[in-house]
Amino acid sequence: MEFVREYLERGIAARSILNFDHFIDHGLQQIVRSESPISLPGYRLTIHDDVYVDNVVMTPMEARTNALVYDALVSMNMTEVVTNPVTKRETVQTYFRVPICRLPIMLRSSRCRLYQLNDVERTALGECPRDPGGYFIAKKERVPTNQMRGCYNRALVLKFKNLYYLVEMRSMSEETAHSVLVQAHTVSMDDSCVAGFVIPFFTGLISAGLLFRAMGFEPSDVDWICGLGECRESRRIKREMTTIESADVALGMLGNVISKPRTGTPATAADSASACPPKKRARKGNAACDRESFVACPLRTAAARDIIDNEILPHMGSISSREHKAVILGQMLRKLVLVATGKRSVDSKDNLSNKRVDDPAILCYDLFQTYFKRMIKVIQQYVKGKDYPDIRAFFQSKNNITVHIVHCFQSGPWGPRKANYTRQGVSQVLSRQSYAAMISHIQRVVIPVGREAKNSRIRQLPTSHFGFLCATETPDGATAGIVLNLALLAFVSRRFPTVTARQMISDAPDIQTDCAAMRVMHPRKVFVLVNGAAVGVVCGDIDRFLCAVRLRLSSGNATDVSVIYDDVDNEIWINCDPGRFMRYVIDRHASPESGESVAIRAIDAASAEVAEISMLRGGAMSYSYAEVTPSVMYGLVGNMIQLPGHTQAPRNTIWSSMCKQTIGAPSYNYLIRNDTCTHVLDYPQKSL
Repeated sequence: MEFVREYLERGIAARSILNFDHFIDHGLQQIVRSESPISLPGYRLTIHDDVYVDNVVMTPMEARTNALVYDALVSMNMTEVVTNPVTKRETVQTYFRVPICRLPIMLRSSRCRLYQLNDVERTALGECPRDPGGYFIAKKERVPTNQMRGCYNRALVLKFKNLYYLVEMRSMSEETAHSVLVQAHTVSMDDSCVAGFVIPFFTGLISAGLLFRAMGFEPSDVDWICGLGECRESRRIKREMTTIESADVALGMLGNVISKPRTGTPATAADSASACPPKKRARKGNAACDRESFVACPLRTAAARDIIDNEILPHMGSISSREHKAVILGQMLRKLVLVATGKRSVDSKDNLSNKRVDDPAILCYDLFQTYFKRMIKVIQQYVKGKDYPDIRAFFQSKNNITVHIVHCFQSGPWGPRKANYTRQGVSQVLSRQSYAAMISHIQRVVIPVGREAKNSRIRQLPTSHFGFLCATETPDGATAGIVLNLALLAFVSRRFPTVTARQMISDAPDIQTDCAAMRVMHPRKVFVLVNGAAVGVVCGDIDRFLCAVRLRLSSGNATDVSVIYDDVDNEIWINCDPGRFMRYVIDRHASPESGESVAIRAIDAASAEVAEISMLRGGAMSYSYAEVTPSVMYGLVGNMIQLPGHTQAPRNTIWSSMCKQTIGAPSYNYLIRNDTCTHVLDYPQKSL
């Protein structure tokens, strides 16, 4: 319980503040670094990744009283190169700390006026000494609620009512922030079952043999790509690949069924074909193998080659080879066959290991990235019509990033107004009904579905929620099971650079990262995936590799990175993406650090599934981790319930909602606050 006491003394929003500081110090630089310089004929503008975020001068109480936005100035360095059209002489001009926008600052973060102030100093500035921070001030106190979503870059096997299996993966690129949904399933055709892929750029079901043949592989490569051995599906894929003469012929067949014209590709008869949803398209048969309507076109063949190299799996990056991409596609087919034959269970979308949560830091990262990309496009249009553009005048008059960001904080929608997808109800007014209501609001997690959603599985309480989400704190009525709260020691992981994680494991023992290693046939071959991207294989001692990787990650201050070995799918997952549910446990085998009686470690939901976690320490039973305290299954409000194990579960849920409506002192500074309505007890109380 000493660790729990120290954890609560740091503040319930300490981890959220730490994630926001990471966004300010590293996230902004990563967004700027991912954008290419603006290059036009006779003009070139390079925005450097040294981003400056000033400290806020005014106090939070001044922002509340005057209905202001508690924000800070964001500035960047940039270099402008202008070429004279007559003399061809270049003029280089460097601008330092050019104001880009103003960004709302989270209270008690590193740029806040209250940073590293004690209780007495915060009280002198008009703040409540027990205020944990973790929210924003945009004329009112606003808190972006944590938004739960599905996991990217992970293949999930799903089952439908008509015994129809489907493997789908949402591939999300870290550099460009665009995604592609890749599906693999079977379809009945000519008294046989054909397995293939549904890719948004092609019309119809693309058979596995045709796709692998277009990627340049031979029929003998199916064994190491899919790892199915000698089965009916493997023989069918090989037989289909044998009937296709070469990779160029396969690319021509794929080019003939491109769903829409791409840049530099003339429209043909295939472009005018009506596009239909993937499930209906798949039942029409294998459109890519229709040889009667096959007409080769060099430009469309080149377009198909470009799609395979750059568009199918964007999360793999541009530096990955076709062997690495084929491994991901082959693993999708392998999971599909294993589930269909009863050797593997169906995945659950509601499992927390397959979920991610976007905390305020991730939401601000996505919001700034969206508007920064739009600003780059506006600069290009601004520069095109002028011979000698003044870039400083553009940022002073035409740049409106600040207006859009503040509008998202002051209203419910989160994102551009005319975007394809905009989150609704993200920014909410912080509840000040009571102190418990304020703490609960900061720790809230929302599943972005409608209140009238009839999917009962979303509202259920699966076993994977233990220790990560409170078991009792959820509203009653239409939002039951949709509005949740984090547990006592649960938090959200922050972003760790994928490139750094790859460098840490590239020199680990028994791992091979070259393309030739992917083709090796070995009985103990295990694929290594970093955020869903195949980076290598391990054919030796798996335990030694896992110990070496965990030791390197722990010494490299990568405490949020998890390493999981899946013996069913023969995969080693190294997750370093942001938004994973994590919680603290006691590591039995690790030595405690200085000043600690036990070794406290953080694990995510995927690691908790494959680990043995004991409720109590000691004893003869075998376990890897132990719970810090049984109270971790509840949140702060749930732990206020006396003897919850001796009370029926519905009453615990009702009491969690009632205790947030009690009349008390919501804050110590309520006398100087300008709240519209505040309920307090202004006479001394004595316990009965």
